[in-house]
Amino acid sequence: IKYIEAGKSFAGTVGNLLRELEIFAGDRERGDYWPRSAKGLGDQFRRICPALRQLGIEATIDSKPQRDGVHCTLRRGSYEIVPDSPIQRNPVFALVAGV
Repeated sequence: IKYIEAGKSFAGTVGNLLRELEIFAGDRERGDYWPRSAKGLGDQFRRICPALRQLGIEATIDSKPQRDGVHCTLRRGSYEIVPDSPIQRNPVFALVAGV
C-alpha cells in the first residue's frame, strides 16, 4: 500500500515489479517472506490480488507468460484505501506494499 500511496503504479513483467519493489524498499530490512525470484513474487501476487482489489488497488496478473515473462499491473483503483486494515498487517501483503 505504501508503494501505491506514494503515487506509484506499475505495468510490466513480474520480474520488473520485483526489481521496482526492491528499489522502493531500499535499505529497509526484508524478512524471510521477501521473494527471491520473479516466480516467487508471481505466486504471492496471485494470492493477494483479491485482497488488494478489496482495498481499492487495481491488481492483475496474466495467467500465461508472454515472450518476456508474466505481465502484471498494480495501481490505485477507484476505491479508497482503508488504513490499518487486517490485510496490511499480513506479511505477504508487505511484499507488495514494499515494507
